[in-house]
Amino acid sequence: GTRSRGATAAMVFYYLHTQPMYFSLLTWGRTVTIFSLVAKRGEYWILLALHVMLITLLTSGLVDVQAANFRWEAVTATQFFLTFFLTFYNGHCYQRYMAMYNLSMEVIDSVLLFVQEIIVSLPYAECEGHRIVATKYALGIAYVFFMGIVSGTVTSAEWRAIMNKGLLTKQ
Repeated sequence: GTRSRGATAAMVFYYLHTQPMYFSLLTWGRTVTIFSLVAKRGEYWILLALHVMLITLLTSGLVDVQAANFRWEAVTATQFFLTFFLTFYNGHCYQRYMAMYNLSMEVIDSVLLFVQEIIVSLPYAECEGHRIVATKYALGIAYVFFMGIVSGTVTSAEWRAIMNKGLLTKQ
């Protein structure tokens, strides 16, 4: 899926390696992560409040489940099917993730091998400018690939980030 058009956060966000890892959870306003997508949904907060309310009523004794003559067999059957479908769904999600991960690693490996091949094949001083330009193009294409995966397109802010790195120019 692609990122919705309402999402305004840019893909390009640089994490500081000196900050603790949990700081990445606190960047919701600047990045698009699963945490920010879930936290911004109203139904998440409604279901969370409903869950807290029901647990509070059950543990305080204000609601007596035994008096309602509740059939727990219905719950166990529902729980079985829910567990089965969640496991099945997660397995497919993981397979899609691994396919995308392998392709992403192939892009990175290909860029690295390309740069190594250029260095080995063109070791001459007069070819240095060509090596640098070819390396910048390869890195620029990799950046465009990864940015395109996130949003389906490359935004103007992302193009500026690529140009600010000197990988691609307007020409």
